[in-house]
Amino acid sequence: MFSSFLRIGGFWIKKTCVISIVLCLISLITILATNATANTGVVDARAIALHAPARFSPTDDWDENDIIITKETPLYDVNESLYAFCFDLKNQATEQTAYIVVSLSNDDFPIIMYSPQGVSPYYDMSTENTAVFLSAGDFYIDTGSHYTSLVNGNSIEKSELPSDVISNSAELLDNGEDFSTIRQMYIDGTFPNDNLRSVRRERNLTSVPNWQWTYGCAPTSMGMIISYHYGGSKSSILSGLAEYMSTDSHGFTTSRSTMVGAYDYLVEERGITPTTCQWASKTFLGDPRMGATYNTKSKYGSYIDAGNPVLVSVYNATDGSEEGYTGGFGDHVMTGVGYMFSDVDGDYIIVHTTHVGDGDCYISLDSSSFAEYAWGLFEP
Repeated sequence: MFSSFLRIGGFWIKKTCVISIVLCLISLITILATNATANTGVVDARAIALHAPARFSPTDDWDENDIIITKETPLYDVNESLYAFCFDLKNQATEQTAYIVVSLSNDDFPIIMYSPQGVSPYYDMSTENTAVFLSAGDFYIDTGSHYTSLVNGNSIEKSELPSDVISNSAELLDNGEDFSTIRQMYIDGTFPNDNLRSVRRERNLTSVPNWQWTYGCAPTSMGMIISYHYGGSKSSILSGLAEYMSTDSHGFTTSRSTMVGAYDYLVEERGITPTTCQWASKTFLGDPRMGATYNTKSKYGSYIDAGNPVLVSVYNATDGSEEGYTGGFGDHVMTGVGYMFSDVDGDYIIVHTTHVGDGDCYISLDSSSFAEYAWGLFEP
């Protein structure tokens, strides 16, 4: 008679009820554990954000006790998975502002990008929107049926995303490297008592102009390089350069026409023949080969050391989007103006992102958001 019941504390309770209670408790414990892990990740990310400025800019008087977070923006991929935070910072002692993008994944390099001056493109974003971040230097919001760029205002319908776009940040976290030591170093703020000059190589071409996106990221970025070497204003360069690059009305430029168009513009419009104007490595069709094998840290560093800014093209596609646009969804072109290479802190390139409000940005070469990239090499 009582085979379907269990006696608990003097009460007979149906076994099915007991099973339901146990399952509910297991679900509750799982939810609490998941939330605790997520909260720990955010707390750790905040700690990294507050400790990083003093390490990046030791001469700028960034004391963590003076730093406050003025905005905290969660960043999602196109699968709506949370994988990073953007923190806008303010030094209350000096009034200086900065922002940093920190990965939440223990499998990823902790710092995706850092700008020691200015505010992030997300700073004035409405709280009604969701921030989407797929590649370093490219900033989007999810407006429902579209993704809209915060740099140039262009939108793309979700239904029109290319089939090879990286839809989940987890696709990028497969390099097998262990970043736990450097992540913990930034969480704790306990940096080696070292002379940074002995563990860090750093160079920055400070006289390269910093221009806001106009016509497209490819002509804007190459225009900064041309202006640096030969002079000329933004208004006098970009319209003609964009035409030679075949940049369309939305600001899209094919990777194939980027370097060829820049060369033709200089030769035909300004009577200048540059020594070098090409991708570091390219296919027989003229498309850049991407990744660290073809675009080495040493090659980039040698050009910066020689006083030559480098065109930096980042692609968000699993096959590299050789036929794609530089300036499409998750694809972006920037101007490389320097570097910071360190066995202790990691390797960063310094870029102008074409978002003029953020100045010099440090972008990690080890970050998941920098999986596919190409150097555009230029020598006057």
